[in-house]
Amino acid sequence: MDIRYNRDRGLIKWQGFFMTEHVGALKQLDAEMRKVDRPLIDEFQRNEFDERIAYAMEYNLAVKLAVWDGGHIIEESGRVHYVDQVRQQLRLKSEAGDGVARVDMANVVGVEVAE
Repeated sequence: MDIRYNRDRGLIKWQGFFMTEHVGALKQLDAEMRKVDRPLIDEFQRNEFDERIAYAMEYNLAVKLAVWDGGHIIEESGRVHYVDQVRQQLRLKSEAGDGVARVDMANVVGVEVAE
C-alpha cells in the first residue's frame, strides 16, 4: 500500500490517492450524468435544416452540424459533399482534409452555415 505524505510547516499531512478502478467508475458516472434526451425536431425545423444544407452545398460553404449521439450532442464540421437520400445520410468533407464523415440525417439536431 502506497501512502504518501506531504510535509507542510513541520506537520505531516496525508495525501489521498485514487485507484484505477475508482477513476474509471467516476469517469463513467460523469459521462452518464452528462447525457441528454434526444431533442424533438418537428417538420418545420427539419425543412429548415434541409434548406440550409442545400444552400451550403450550392455555394460550397462550410457547415457546423449538431449531432445527437447516444445521449451526447457532438459537433461535426466541414463541407457537405453528398446527400444520400436512400440511406438518409450526409457526407461531410472535413476542413483538415482527413476524410469523409457520414452523418445520419435523423440524428442532426442543428445546422449552422458558415458564410
